[in-house]
Amino acid sequence: QALLSGAHGDLGDAYIEIEDVSSALLERRAALAIDQRLSNKEPANAFRLRDLALDHRQIGEALQLQREVQSALTEFRVSVAISASLHAKDPTNQYFLTDLVFGHQHIGELLLADGDPTGALAAFRASLEFAERVPATSPDAPRPRVFDAHRLIGRALAAQGSFADALDETERMRAGYALLASSAPDVVGYQIELSRSH
Repeated sequence: QALLSGAHGDLGDAYIEIEDVSSALLERRAALAIDQRLSNKEPANAFRLRDLALDHRQIGEALQLQREVQSALTEFRVSVAISASLHAKDPTNQYFLTDLVFGHQHIGELLLADGDPTGALAAFRASLEFAERVPATSPDAPRPRVFDAHRLIGRALAAQGSFADALDETERMRAGYALLASSAPDVVGYQIELSRSH
């Protein structure tokens, strides 16, 4: 059953690649139905619950592509609620922390696009809070998820008209990506983000 769920998920990803969002939704909902049955049999199994959180997030992403804002927001919030419950039981688990980083980020981006910068700002600040808790690979290692959160906070502040505060957040992001770009000059993505920050 778990393999079948994974197959539906892979098909969903493939349909997204060819921009067939309706078919992707069908596959992702099929994966969710299987994972829900498996989780019902093992309600304390954190891995099963995390699968559910990821299923809801992926369904939300597909709904967002279809511009079904409220439905997508519901899926993202369900995903975050599951991830929050897992994090509460295992606060140092980096996977649960990372799920919360991306979950709040998705909510914030959706709210910002829908004209709610205040709600988006709260979500992005939650994303930053969890990003700062994700263990670094070493004490001095740059943390790109933290820098991304500052970028998003800056966008929400700018949408609110708080341009000085937005500039401060953007500068934090720029300084972070400058550090990443210098420490890993062969990683093109870091160079691109640094260029965008300017």
